[in-house]
Amino acid sequence: MPALLRRRLLTQPASVAVGILDFSYAPYALGDTITWQVNQLVLARENWIGAVDHLVMVDRYKPANKYQPHITSANYITHLNSLMPALYINPLLRTVRVFHDRDNFQFALMAGWRLGRPAWPSYDDHFRGALDFSTHRRIDEHYRAHGSIPRLGPPRGFGAWAGRTLADRFAGRFVVAVHIRNTLYTAHPNQFHRNAPLAEWRAFLDRAQRERPDALFMLMGGYDEWDFALANRPNVWVPRREGLGLAHELALMMASDLFMGSSSGFSAMATFSTLPYVITHIEAGAANYIFLDVGTPRYHFGLPNQVLHWPAPDRNDLWSLFSDAHGVLKDTTGDRARQFAGHGDAAPVVQEPGCSGFPTAPQQDAV
Repeated sequence: MPALLRRRLLTQPASVAVGILDFSYAPYALGDTITWQVNQLVLARENWIGAVDHLVMVDRYKPANKYQPHITSANYITHLNSLMPALYINPLLRTVRVFHDRDNFQFALMAGWRLGRPAWPSYDDHFRGALDFSTHRRIDEHYRAHGSIPRLGPPRGFGAWAGRTLADRFAGRFVVAVHIRNTLYTAHPNQFHRNAPLAEWRAFLDRAQRERPDALFMLMGGYDEWDFALANRPNVWVPRREGLGLAHELALMMASDLFMGSSSGFSAMATFSTLPYVITHIEAGAANYIFLDVGTPRYHFGLPNQVLHWPAPDRNDLWSLFSDAHGVLKDTTGDRARQFAGHGDAAPVVQEPGCSGFPTAPQQDAV
């Protein structure tokens, strides 16, 4: 590491929080990466800090954790690139630094420690390889103490584009971001019990076309995940067919009127945002990580139009859940898209107790 950069790292102010992401033990997973950032925001808020730096380590000699053996030194860059847009959804984000040299990474960490910058995970936990990447423990504790949680926004710089796209291209349409989990056709099929019931979703979308022609369903996920029989319906739009990627999808999702879909990485993005949602097909075992009883209809920190439906839904469940949400939200169709179009990455304001006075935007220039 150049001496000048070392001096700059060691003389930066302490009023920055550090997010540590080391893929030698952390998973390449959208939902876990999103939860990691919410924990950062909680840490920053509790320390009255208005900026977060991400320090990311990708070691070609140990590119992945033991649970992802298919990620190797030959393909880890592909997996990193596919996940990178998710590192930019923290509204307090100041910088993202990706390291391939562990010595430089450790020096940057120690610079943060010497400056007294709080970190998630803590410096001690990082060196033990202990990252709570999936539970809501700290998030729930913060909610109980303050009555609210920090909320995520679109990837940095994509909010205004997403708002304009939906407001101009789909004016007057009730836009529903949809993720239908399906690993059957992927290169590494897994956890088939979590896959969505495709036949039920097809029947639901057909009924929506007949009875709610104002609704547009925006299908998200990789090429090897979405079902072509779904994608070819007239009320379905697939952004990836137009060359768009994860950053565009996450931004479009934030600017849509509603999210519907399986418990997945995309649903985690909805969970920690102000976006109204219906999340379906939640594993009973997940209750131990999100600290809810099976069947609980809302997260502790959930907003009024954010609903959990635990079983795998059939077509009637999907229709009922959609109709209830549409009935409540139809008069505000397009409001989120117009707000993002006018205000960029600023998330729509939702009044929650306990929010006033906390930092809400980066306070410093990047190194």
